[in-house]
Amino acid sequence: MLIIGVISSILTSLFQSLGLILQRKHHRDNQKLTEDLQKSELHSLTWMSGLILFILSQLVGSVIAIGSLPVLVLAPLSSNTIVFNAIFVAVLLG
Repeated sequence: MLIIGVISSILTSLFQSLGLILQRKHHRDNQKLTEDLQKSELHSLTWMSGLILFILSQLVGSVIAIGSLPVLVLAPLSSNTIVFNAIFVAVLLG
């Protein structure tokens, strides 16, 4: 059960970071457009994908991780989010 919690925690951090960076990508790309060409968040596939990834990672991944790992193990694993943020920013936002 411990290995499931560790994998779940790492995947939760990965998908949470990806979701947030996709939302940021929409905002950054949208700001480059003229006002009449800008899209609402609700009409953007990038933004909506990011939101869905973020919510699902929190609902599913966090429940599994919290249910199978003690907090003393879970807290340090959550720091993976910083690493994943750095990777996704470099790859998706340049």
